[in-house]
Amino acid sequence: MDFESIKRLGLDHIGIDATTSFESFDPSTTNHTIFIHLLKLDEISCPLCGVVNDYVCTGSRSQILKYSSAVEDNISIKLYRRTFKCKSCGHNFKESNPFTEAKRSTSLHKDIKILEALKGLNLNYTSIAKRFNVSVTYVTNLFDKKVDLNRLPLPEVMCVDEVYSKRLSHHKYCFIIYSPYDRKIIDVVDSRRMNNLIDYFSRIPLAEKNNVKYFSMDLYDNYRDLAKKCFPKAIICADSFHVIKNLSQFFHRIRIRIMKKYGHLKDNNDNYYWLFKKYWKLLTKDSSKLSYKHFETRSNQWMTCREVIDYMLSIDSDLKLAYELLHEYRNFNEKATIDNAAE
Repeated sequence: MDFESIKRLGLDHIGIDATTSFESFDPSTTNHTIFIHLLKLDEISCPLCGVVNDYVCTGSRSQILKYSSAVEDNISIKLYRRTFKCKSCGHNFKESNPFTEAKRSTSLHKDIKILEALKGLNLNYTSIAKRFNVSVTYVTNLFDKKVDLNRLPLPEVMCVDEVYSKRLSHHKYCFIIYSPYDRKIIDVVDSRRMNNLIDYFSRIPLAEKNNVKYFSMDLYDNYRDLAKKCFPKAIICADSFHVIKNLSQFFHRIRIRIMKKYGHLKDNNDNYYWLFKKYWKLLTKDSSKLSYKHFETRSNQWMTCREVIDYMLSIDSDLKLAYELLHEYRNFNEKATIDNAAE
């Protein structure tokens, strides 16, 4: 393997033995493999005891590495490294690996090319992983490890939530800060624990935190305590998604309680049970979108969707109140705008 080939591959700064190294390329499969032997160093010291040139060579070991050059994204390097045994302390060790960090199989050159590709606005983790023949997890972990994005300024209306992140972080959940006006993520904190969040916000100037007027959150108690401690001037409010979720859960508890109350009538095909059992989804739909077509119920009655709902609501006053509260909030939430909410 001549030095021009070594230089073309971006390896000219590494002590490669050109007389024993060679490359192989298969045009049919585009498999490009470089077989590399390293030049023996004049001084070799034991990493354990530090004694220089007091060793015996015990052979060599090969290792497959993923590499990228300036013109090729996927190259395989088969690196042969000599193994030594220190005569002074008996420690076994190998030649240093000039291509990768310890216990890694992907070269620094390839990592750099992946990070450069991540700058593309039209590319995602999956497409880049496919291009460089690595896993999506490898690309995401490399980005998280090497890229440090600056936090955006805290907005007047700040939304917080968590996302499951066990595979990407040491903690089970990450804490997300989001601006609904700008539709941008302000920052991501790798833990939602109270002490970690207080430590994070304590590093933000008080004047910036005082500019936050609304603190929107789910119903997690720790977030409420966090807002009181770090954002004393902000109005704490629950986000609409979790309000509707809670209202829906309580509504369905009432519906199930009433259905079970008339469970003894199910063998009689009685509406008191089967309407709640079979047509309960009608209670969750927007009344303006209900069909006016008649259909036959299990009790051999012909009814419209609206009539079924009215019949169910007439059976129990608690259910009717819960139904009206749920849909009244949904209507309010759909008609409300961001501008009105901020006034």
